[in-house]
Amino acid sequence: MKIFVINLKRSVERRKTISKQLQNEDVSFEFFDAVDGSKDIEHTWHYNDRKRRLLRGRPLSLGEVACFASHYQLWEKCIELNEPIVILEDDAVPLPNLKDTLNLTAQHLKKYGCLRLFGHRGGKHRTIETLAGNYRIDFSRKGTLGAVAYALTPNAAQKFLIHGEEWIFGSDVYMNLSYQHGIGCFLLKPYPFSHAGEDTTLTCRKKPKKKLVNKIIKELHVGYIRIRSFLFDLSVRRRFS
Repeated sequence: MKIFVINLKRSVERRKTISKQLQNEDVSFEFFDAVDGSKDIEHTWHYNDRKRRLLRGRPLSLGEVACFASHYQLWEKCIELNEPIVILEDDAVPLPNLKDTLNLTAQHLKKYGCLRLFGHRGGKHRTIETLAGNYRIDFSRKGTLGAVAYALTPNAAQKFLIHGEEWIFGSDVYMNLSYQHGIGCFLLKPYPFSHAGEDTTLTCRKKPKKKLVNKIIKELHVGYIRIRSFLFDLSVRRRFS
């Protein structure tokens, strides 16, 4: 599988760091120039600011929109290549035996469509399948925070694109909305990547005070998401029972 690393041209140190780390693991990769939130952003017409403010009480920052645009363009790239790819953000940290783990990922990717190779959120994940070498596939109903590292097939990329015409959330949150696009949050554990924990290169988020009506709308929408996610979880249970 081809590996693409999302990196801002101006983030030179990050580029050097992940280059060295991936080279140490004898893994080939390509840099993908990230959309820069400080400049004009391609694909901005996807972003529905009005709906975003209604449902969450604050807009997405330019950096968050740019981040979504970068992932979106790589989903398009996956379809163009017509082959599975791995997408990394430049603060991903590869762990030992990465090459073997990526081979394992490739073997099982078609079955799941998308495999998360790192996630910030812990919580209760349900094991779906036990693999060789003490690895396993877990399913997360709530999803994971961040889109630091994941692999996907062209079919999964197509579904992300079809249902991602309108941007309301960040790319990672959108990827967690499995009931929308039908791609479950499946995780390869133990993760083959960790996270550098550095300051984000996203434009600073503003957090204005929310009005009472915004808080009510948000809670109602969160409740709706939980119900739909629960129903999707039931479908996953039936599929892998």
